[in-house]
Amino acid sequence: MAAYADEQYGKLQREKDQHISLDEYCAKRGF
Repeated sequence: MAAYADEQYGKLQREKDQHISLDEYCAKRGF
């Protein structure tokens, strides 16, 4: 799951061009 989260996080960063912490991302995704 970590690898998947990292991949999706990378895509999110590129698509949205915004900087959020990995903790925030995981919390929003429910990881």
